[in-house]
Amino acid sequence: MERIESLSVATLDAIILRIRHCSIALQFLDPYNFINYSKEKDEFISNDIKEQERLYQMHMNEILHLLEIDDIEERNHHFSIIKYSMSDKPFHILYEIIENSMLYHKN
Repeated sequence: MERIESLSVATLDAIILRIRHCSIALQFLDPYNFINYSKEKDEFISNDIKEQERLYQMHMNEILHLLEIDDIEERNHHFSIIKYSMSDKPFHILYEIIENSMLYHKN
């Protein structure tokens, strides 16, 4: 809890920006967006999809690093929170991460 309370405004802004980037990458990675693509089109964008996956992973790692979450089990827990969040608003997702981090450390 103390580590979250001690985050600066600049750090929170950096986290929110990275959450936005993750949201964009996830929309791009949704397989339903490409369900009607021909094989040629699918092959054409496959490199872009791989790059989005790499960027998504990088931003997720940066978010958790900025939140000073180093425990592997906790990192995996927060990965799923961001990835499967029902919200598309970065502030809501950040709130979910903070709330879940507090609950995670309570147990």
